[in-house]
Amino acid sequence: SDDSYYSMHLSETLANGQMSTGDIAPYGGEGPITPTTVVETTLRIDQPMFHPLQSWLETRVDMELGDLGADGDETFYRFQNTVHWVNDAEQVAVVEPVDEGPIVDDAEVTLSATFTADPNNPWLESVLDTIRVNMGQLDDDNDDLLLELARTSTFDGVTSDGGSPRATVSFVPENPIQAGQEPCGGNFEQEIFYAAGWWVQHAYRQVEIACAGGGSAHLHLDFNDGSSLDRVITWDSGVATLTESRPDGVTVTGTFNENTGEYSVLTTFAAGSDPESREQSGTMLPGSATCRDEFFWADEHPDYTTFTATENGDSWTVTGQNVDGALAENFSLNGTPDELVGDWSRQDEGVDASGHYTLTALDAGGAHLVFDAQDTLAEGEPSVEGDFWYAPDGSGHGTLAYTQFGRTTVFNVTWDGNGEGQLSDGAGNTAPLG
Repeated sequence: SDDSYYSMHLSETLANGQMSTGDIAPYGGEGPITPTTVVETTLRIDQPMFHPLQSWLETRVDMELGDLGADGDETFYRFQNTVHWVNDAEQVAVVEPVDEGPIVDDAEVTLSATFTADPNNPWLESVLDTIRVNMGQLDDDNDDLLLELARTSTFDGVTSDGGSPRATVSFVPENPIQAGQEPCGGNFEQEIFYAAGWWVQHAYRQVEIACAGGGSAHLHLDFNDGSSLDRVITWDSGVATLTESRPDGVTVTGTFNENTGEYSVLTTFAAGSDPESREQSGTMLPGSATCRDEFFWADEHPDYTTFTATENGDSWTVTGQNVDGALAENFSLNGTPDELVGDWSRQDEGVDASGHYTLTALDAGGAHLVFDAQDTLAEGEPSVEGDFWYAPDGSGHGTLAYTQFGRTTVFNVTWDGNGEGQLSDGAGNTAPLG
């Protein structure tokens, strides 16, 4: 009863070649093992019989043994488990407190797992996974709290700064997460260093979401010519803003208000560019949309497109205009489940071209299309009229009348379900379609 122990050792060899060795000794020093002495306990098994792909495995625990004659009064400081594979890959898992000291109730601990790849692996060097948790009550498995997640992957090769290509991702929730729960918000980060010679040399992404609402997203890219890209998006109370600077000198700013549906985006091109800038704006609401897309040029000529859409029950209407200098094009569409009617016109110091069509759905599943178009300023004032019938299988027939210089030619058109057919002028002249 009054013996003092300084170390303990186990050695065992089995007939099948499995070898086991174990040690218990004071951690970092000499002296007898007392109930409060921190000891390092290890057990290593070489050539484990039930794991033919493993070369050896080792378990290490740093702990206070407490009363050697009693179980359950131990105090733990650190756990480590190592698996070494026959191809020299290795996996090391460690559990240890964030601060020095024992693992006790409510202690913060990190669980890390490092995988070192086979030396012959052509691209991967290692992967480190880390989890930080609050252990809660050690005798309760359901009160642990997740505080952080992270992974770092290291690859073969060399970066432009002389390091190894690597990628790191991490997530820190705004509030600790209990088992079975999902985070309401938090901070996510990703950073990647690419091999020298790649077009992208460095990438950083960060997203932060607040549990109370709002958040931000940031993207930064560095390229091998020394240029970079930055994009920042923030949102709060239904309003989002965007700022972006691109490697070619282009900058973009924008806002979107989901409460009112209003949006605007301003693109400013690099100095000396023509066009100088582009502005997109409008309002998007359920049942209606109004949009404008305009380019600004050095000579200040007008260049814009407008678009308006409204919905009323089963019907909808779309109108728009495209203006480029003195040239203006207008279009409109009116639709119901049974019919679509469209108009188009082009103005260049007066109306010089226009068109109209009506597409009607048939009860049997086919459709009837009637259209016309004319250009009053083109040579011979050409015009065209069409009347086509479509069957449910895609086949159809119709007529096409083309007029120019006061003369009209009528073509008969037929096609099968594959879109192949012919066009004939009634005088024996035909042309294939499809």
